[in-house]
Amino acid sequence: TSAGTCGTDEASFTFNALPVPDASFSFGPLSFCSLETDPVASVNTPGGTFTAAPATLVLNASTGEVDLSASPAGDYVITYAIDGLCPVSTTTAFTITAPANATWHVPGTGILCAGGAPIALDTLIDGDPGGSWSGEGVSGSVFDPAACSSATVQVTYSVGSGLCSDSEQLTLTVEPVPVAIAGPDTTVCSLSAHLIGNAGSTGTWTGPVGALFSNAADPEAIVTVPTSGTWWFAWTLGSPGCSSTDTVRITFHGPGE
Repeated sequence: TSAGTCGTDEASFTFNALPVPDASFSFGPLSFCSLETDPVASVNTPGGTFTAAPATLVLNASTGEVDLSASPAGDYVITYAIDGLCPVSTTTAFTITAPANATWHVPGTGILCAGGAPIALDTLIDGDPGGSWSGEGVSGSVFDPAACSSATVQVTYSVGSGLCSDSEQLTLTVEPVPVAIAGPDTTVCSLSAHLIGNAGSTGTWTGPVGALFSNAADPEAIVTVPTSGTWWFAWTLGSPGCSSTDTVRITFHGPGE
């Protein structure tokens, strides 16, 4: 090149496109019971870092293993991030469910009358709602004592699924409706009369003020009244909520009448 003349130089460059890492990962199912074996994430490209939100999820940042029993039940978002010249990340939803609670209680003492009204079983749940009922006399979530052929009935409440499911079975006693018979109407030439009620598990005589019973629980009690006239007496069999009552009319004629 002669003096005063500018020369020209050339240079060549080669650009290589780097592949973007595959940050996808999977736990299989997206929901786990806290009683299950701790799951480990399956990744397509190792070397990344796992994080979770909320941070209360106990998560191994390197392997993606989740400690189910140590983590509170709830919904989480897990992220897997790969750093480098082409950083990339993916996320997935993750849910931990707590063991279900199927506790419930029997109505009252658990002794029901065959003639009683149907019972809404869901009102007896003490644990988790949304489960299912089974047993004799059960239709959906209603128990009908009249639909039972047995005196002792096992009713079961089940809720949850898999390892987190729970169930509880309790016993209900269905008593038949008693039939009280107070005896035939009668007339006596006395101020006392022999009552003739039918026997039962529990019976009680009642009457107007002034009437005295030798034993109000005895179906064949003696009743004494203070004055002549027509008196009505009631004989009741059974227990509260499952009883039957019949009445008898007795006309009393005192001495000399």
